[in-house]
Formats: sequence, C-alpha cells, structure tokens
Amino acid sequence: MDLKFVKYEKKDHLALITFNRPEVMNAMHPPCHVEMDHVWDDFVADRNLWVAILTGAGERVFCAGDGRGGDIGSVRDGSGLHGLFRDQAGHGNTGADRAETLRRVVRRNGLRAALYVGDTEGDRLAAAAAGLAFLHAAWGFGRAPQAAVHLASFGDLRAWLDAEGAA
Repeated sequence: MDLKFVKYEKKDHLALITFNRPEVMNAMHPPCHVEMDHVWDDFVADRNLWVAILTGAGERVFCAGDGRGGDIGSVRDGSGLHGLFRDQAGHGNTGADRAETLRRVVRRNGLRAALYVGDTEGDRLAAAAAGLAFLHAAWGFGRAPQAAVHLASFGDLRAWLDAEGAA
C-alpha cells in the first residue's frame, strides 16, 4: 500500500495509524481520505489485527479536521468541482466564526443564493445562521443528522448539483 499522508504500522495484534501532515496540523483532505479508506479496509480484512490506535504526527494537535486555510484548495481540487468555486475562506483563517465567515463570502461575491457543504452539525448550524442551504458531506468524519440532504461522495455532490441545475 503506497501511502503519502498516513503512516500504517502493524505489530502483533495492533495497528498504529498516524495522520502524517503535521505542517497543516494533520488536517484531512481528499487524498488523505482516500488513504484512510484503504487503511481501514486493510485493518478490517486482517483477522490478526484486534486494535487500532489513531494518532497524529507532530506536537500540536491530533487532527485539525478539514478546511483549515490552504486545505480548502485541496478539497476543491480533489473534488473534481474546481470550476464551480469562485472564492474560498476558512473560519480558521478569518478570525470570525463560521457563520460570519460564510456571510462575508456571500457579501464579497454578491451572491443571491449560496450553498454550504460540510460534515458536522456545527457546519449545519453555521449555514442556518448565515441563511444558507446546507448539504451534509457524509464522506467526512462528522455527523449532521438533521441535514435534509446527505451525500456519500464528491460524485454524489456533482450529481446533486447537476440535478438541481446548479452546476
């Protein structure tokens, strides 16, 4: 298994899985999600492994999640939806909360309608506070059980946008 963003080690009945992007506080991005899918598939298939320990490289954090600063660009580029993005901002680099960051992007671009794709209930609540539609990115680590739409993959997002005439 060729891994660039995750370390995967096996010893006896133990798997040690390490997010290996300390320069961005181990924030997830699409290539890291793909690698984690392969790692978890291998872990489940290996009957000799009983326990997995999930950790992060570096000294500061375990995993910052998605979307901190420059990782928004990797999500955009890795999704195959590059042409649909015209602006980006992360609440982690604006100094504002998520809802205010969303409102700023909408104002800055003069949008009459905007859509926020996120993977947590906090994302859904921020979208609601900003007056935006919300789609749950169920491929992420978070949960948003109250979301009206749950998408399993980037491909599902593209299909939803095409069906709604938004792409």
